[in-house]
Amino acid sequence: MAPEFAGTGVNLQWVGWMPKCESRIPAATSPDATRFPLPARGRAGARAIGKIEIMHAQLRALRRGIGAIAACLGMALTAVNTQASPLKPWTGASPPPPFTLQALDGTEVSLGQFRGRTVIVNFWATWCVPCVAEMPSLQRARDRLAGDGVEVIAINLQESRTRVARFVDRLGLTFPVVLDPSGAAKTAWGVRVFPTTFVIGPDQRITFVARGQVDWDDAEVQAQLRGTKPKGPRLERAVFIAR
Repeated sequence: MAPEFAGTGVNLQWVGWMPKCESRIPAATSPDATRFPLPARGRAGARAIGKIEIMHAQLRALRRGIGAIAACLGMALTAVNTQASPLKPWTGASPPPPFTLQALDGTEVSLGQFRGRTVIVNFWATWCVPCVAEMPSLQRARDRLAGDGVEVIAINLQESRTRVARFVDRLGLTFPVVLDPSGAAKTAWGVRVFPTTFVIGPDQRITFVARGQVDWDDAEVQAQLRGTKPKGPRLERAVFIAR
């Protein structure tokens, strides 16, 4: 059950990854409004009536305030969700730090195994809501761009093998998911925001980085990924030599 703020009758719930404030306080003018017994006549009764009216006014103000906060929060979160982080050209050190991490089946996966391919290295966790939100589109992008030599390695931060395996099964992820139990890979790669994603070119150098959620279905993002493939002149030179 969602936590209730003591004395307010207001619940904080989560809808998807967006918090939703829900008030259980009835409007003072509604048929369901709390009924108070009529106080005794006289000055004491008048004071009691005044306090009750003030209480109703405070409750109405609380309802309006909660509604305004929820609306503003919803708009802010919607703005964040619709402004997905684009892939930005990498300006840091290259090549990236090497890693060899265990996949869920116990096999070892290293970045060097994928030389000659474009690799999306995604740092994530199951408790990270934007990480979870982008996973389905990341899987679709990998499926769509596999013919262009694109692969994904999802590096999970310090979670149990069982927890990660359940998540992978539930979403039907088919790309390599590896474990970073000590956080050493996260530290080596300088990751401070989740999700953080690096795009590694076929030459094993970082070409793009994204800090935050990415819409991997976006045509521009997929064009950037396709652009990391070796260019035509190298292929033409190989054909010329073969002749």
